[in-house]
Amino acid sequence: KRTRPMAVYGLGGFTTLTVGLGARLESIPLFLHASDRVVGRAIRLLSRFARCTYLPQGVRLWGIPQERQATAGYPLRPEMKRIDRAEARRALGFPETGRLLIILGGSQGATSLSEWGATHFERLAALGYHLYVATGIQKNRGIESIECTGPDGQPRYARFVSFCDTMATLLSAADWAITRAGAGTLAELEAFSVPAVVIPYPFAKDDHQNANADYFVKRGFGQKVDASCLGELMPLVAELSAQEIPWTRWKQNMEQTSNEDPLDLMMHDLQQIQGACK
Repeated sequence: KRTRPMAVYGLGGFTTLTVGLGARLESIPLFLHASDRVVGRAIRLLSRFARCTYLPQGVRLWGIPQERQATAGYPLRPEMKRIDRAEARRALGFPETGRLLIILGGSQGATSLSEWGATHFERLAALGYHLYVATGIQKNRGIESIECTGPDGQPRYARFVSFCDTMATLLSAADWAITRAGAGTLAELEAFSVPAVVIPYPFAKDDHQNANADYFVKRGFGQKVDASCLGELMPLVAELSAQEIPWTRWKQNMEQTSNEDPLDLMMHDLQQIQGACK
């Protein structure tokens, strides 16, 4: 009450629920943003009180007036800007030659995907790949790097990193990805035009990663593999590596998407509140 905010902006989860209810009790304008294609319980509950709820393309909430719903993608951090590919490769310690496959397990990593990368790197190197694996903090099992020989006789490198704090550099350097299906990760891949094989986390709440992955594939950005089918992943990678057409098509589809910043819409709405408060 001492520092009454102009508005409250919530992204879901129990923290948004408690703060959002406080905003309701204090008659403070509430704005909500749902990132996943399955809207969580906190957003669904609070949306009846919210000034506006921002939702992914094609997602709508039943029982909420349309004028209090808006379409907005995932807002990226300002530093998420593409840099020169050669510069990005040098920064990560990879040569410019050879394709770079990255494995992303989300903010906490994915042990099964990290282990898959370590187990299959020799075969990946034989296909011409370097490999970068974001393992998650304290999940790299003591492996930091592997070196194998590529099809041209030149070395191929695998690096296993607990946490990447330079995602713009990594995505600028990458050719394609194997990844979980969190909304933030998929939005970053789209922004940098990095196609992906998407493996949804099977125990995600409300199975939202499957919904995210299905929409990613529907838009022509990659291919989905079930988490129970990791045994099929290496043959798929080999098959896709022998064909340039799928990767080229997926990348072109990504490059043709809108570059509108969802923050512009959100900031416009907040500025209207600010103007009304003056």
